[in-house]
Amino acid sequence: MEPKKLKNPAENKCNQAQISRRLTLGNLLTILLALLVGSSCSSVIKRPDSDSSPKPRSQSIEKPKAAQLDKKQLAKQLGLYRDKTEIGFKQITFNDCSIPRQFRKNSECSTQFLAMINFRMRCRDSEGTVEQQVTNYELTALTSDNIKWDLGSLSGTTKTDSRGFGQVIVRSWSRVDNKQFRLTANGQIMGVSAKQVRQFVLPKYWCN
Repeated sequence: MEPKKLKNPAENKCNQAQISRRLTLGNLLTILLALLVGSSCSSVIKRPDSDSSPKPRSQSIEKPKAAQLDKKQLAKQLGLYRDKTEIGFKQITFNDCSIPRQFRKNSECSTQFLAMINFRMRCRDSEGTVEQQVTNYELTALTSDNIKWDLGSLSGTTKTDSRGFGQVIVRSWSRVDNKQFRLTANGQIMGVSAKQVRQFVLPKYWCN
């Protein structure tokens, strides 16, 4: 058996240096590889898209409500209107499509009626019958901000001025000239046919 040859110490140091260099290079390669893998993974992760984020619900804008039908303006438009001192009843027929849109009740054309009732309410100083002739000096105007009226199935409130004049304008699908027109004031009720409306001379307790 041949004796083993002893390695040169210088050769051993050289081998160790080579091994350490390999380890160092290996570590560097491992670190670089890890950095590359990390960066590639981070590039795969998508940033939150602003478009994908939930959008706030848009608030619905309410459409302006349709303007309330002004029967007084409609009466003027149709040539029916007259001052309330012109006592009496007047009625006209019109087609819904012949008037401006703001006065229409619906989109379909239809035949309708518009009536104006002007009246006057005054109280006599005596308790006598209303048929008894009296002078204007013996009459007191019934002035009220709360005169209730009824005309067939229609109803509402109106007022009388300092001279007792009042006015009611109605819009309907049928004629109202033969309907009963009733007025209520201070707990008292009276009624006549609409086409017979005129000046009313009432007992004095109506004005109390």
